[in-house]
Amino acid sequence: MLIVIGIWVRSQLQESPVFTTAPRQATSRFPLGTLLKEHPGRLALGIGAAIGGSSVYYLTTVYSLQYGPAVLGLPQSTVLAAASIAATAGALATVPAARLAGRVGRRPVMLAGLFGCVLWALPMFGSLQTGNGVLITGAFALGLLLFTLSFAPIAAFLPELFPARLRYTGASTTFILANTLGGGFAPVIATWLNTQWASPPGARRLHGHALPGEPRLRAPPA
Repeated sequence: MLIVIGIWVRSQLQESPVFTTAPRQATSRFPLGTLLKEHPGRLALGIGAAIGGSSVYYLTTVYSLQYGPAVLGLPQSTVLAAASIAATAGALATVPAARLAGRVGRRPVMLAGLFGCVLWALPMFGSLQTGNGVLITGAFALGLLLFTLSFAPIAAFLPELFPARLRYTGASTTFILANTLGGGFAPVIATWLNTQWASPPGARRLHGHALPGEPRLRAPPA
C-alpha cells in the first residue's frame, strides 16, 4: 500500500527546476565517492541536523517500551499506549510543522524542535517513574511533537545542502546515517547508562550538573 501511495504522490509532482535545468553530463559516475570527497562538511551537517530527532524518536518508541516494564515494573499496555498515542500525535503534526517551516524557514523550526527535545528529554523519561498513564502519555506526546518540529522540514533541508548532481545521494546518505547512528545507538547508550545509575536522572551528569537527591553512580561489580 505504501508503495502504491508513494508512486501516486511522485506521479503528481513536477520535477524541480534545479533538475530540469541541470545538464545530463554533470552527473557523477561514483556519486558517493564524490560526495565524501567534495562535501564532507555538508554531509556532517546533514547528519547532525537529523541525528537528534532520530535519537528522541527511537528512545520514545523503542527504548521506553523495554525500560518501563522491565526496570520500573509498569504495565506493558500503559507504555505501549503512551508511545502509540504520542507517535500518532507526531504524525498528525507533521504537515502543519512542514507548512510552518515553509513560511518562517526550515532552520528556525528545526532548531526550536531540537532545543525543545534537549530540554524535555529528562522530564519526559522522568514521567515514567510516576506510573501515571495520563501523565506519561502527555509527556511522550509533547516529546514527539517537539521531535516533529525537527523532523518535518528534514526532507527539504537535506537535499538543499547538496548540488543537483549529488542531491539524491547526499540526502539519502545523510538521512540513513543519522537514523542508523541516532536510532541504533541511542537505545544502546541509554541501556548502558541505566546500568551505571539507579535511575534516569543520573544522566543529568552528562549535562554537567547534579541535582539534590540524585542517585549515585553504582559501584562496579566485584
